[in-house]
Amino acid sequence: MILVGQYDSPYVRRVAISLRVLGLKHEHDTRSVFGDFDSMRKTNPVGRIPSLILDDGEVLIDSAAILDWIDETVGPERALLPRSGPERRRALKLMALATGAIDKIGAANYERMIRPSQYRWPEWIERCLVQGKGAIAALAVEPWPAAAPIDQAQITTAACCATSR
Repeated sequence: MILVGQYDSPYVRRVAISLRVLGLKHEHDTRSVFGDFDSMRKTNPVGRIPSLILDDGEVLIDSAAILDWIDETVGPERALLPRSGPERRRALKLMALATGAIDKIGAANYERMIRPSQYRWPEWIERCLVQGKGAIAALAVEPWPAAAPIDQAQITTAACCATSR
């Protein structure tokens, strides 16, 4: 299988780390959504990363869908996300906080760095930063047992929040 996308994306990183933790062999296609947009759209009509091209040619898009496929493939004993119950809900909450942080801080950065200055909305930038920082603060007070086996909540938090500070 082939993982498409550059590691500067936290969404690509969380998939790549999951594949490696579980020992799933894959190749890495480093096309960029900026430099290779037209080519990326041939793989994923949305033009986003990551995509995972399976050995049979099927293309999975969106990191959440890819992670779901990975867990299904390795089975419940090795899956990185609990199947049900309070453990699953907690993991999903932590993952939502981590992806929310990167989404909101990323939105603020795009607004500041890409939108022409005359069209920037300072209140929106501040609101996005407050939301992103709120998510990071919420993650910081969660218990993270040192001896816990690596799971999807840890992987997603590390992949997303390592670049959002």
